Amino acid sequence: MIEDRFAIVRTDSLIVAIRPQAYRSPNGTLNDKSFSLYLRVQNISQKSITLPENIFPVLVNGRQFSPFPHQWMMISTKQPTYWSWQDPLNPVQEQEKTWLQREEDRYDMMADAFNFGEILSGARKEGFLFYQDDISYADSIAVDVFGQRVGFIRR
Repeated sequence: MIEDRFAIVRTDSLIVAIRPQAYRSPNGTLNDKSFSLYLRVQNISQKSITLPENIFPVLVNGRQFSPFPHQWMMISTKQPTYWSWQDPLNPVQEQEKTWLQREEDRYDMMADAFNFGEILSGARKEGFLFYQDDISYADSIAVDVFGQRVGFIRR
């Protein structure tokens, strides 16, 4: 089922809505080094459900890609500090402003990332899943949602 450009998959206990959507950092300091999906999962059962981190793989031409762990995303977006020298064309105040914006974007990305783990009864979780950038160049992808393949085709 498709609704508002989301593919909807319903199980006896969960409703999963998923779509490819590019992540944009608020200050624009993070490069698009990954492919992203936006995911909403609602628990419609009467008990809590735990989602492990290794679900929702993407398949492209028979090749499987798993979402990046949160720790990897924080490490991969960390900017090295080169403040041991003074750039006469870029005053320290500008360097500090750029660094602060990048740090803010890093933490916003983590807040916007899908948080695996427990979903309470009646609750909903949503956020971005990040994958290898290779997926961005594919004409079509399939996302495995609890054993059901959901396909997306580039237009």
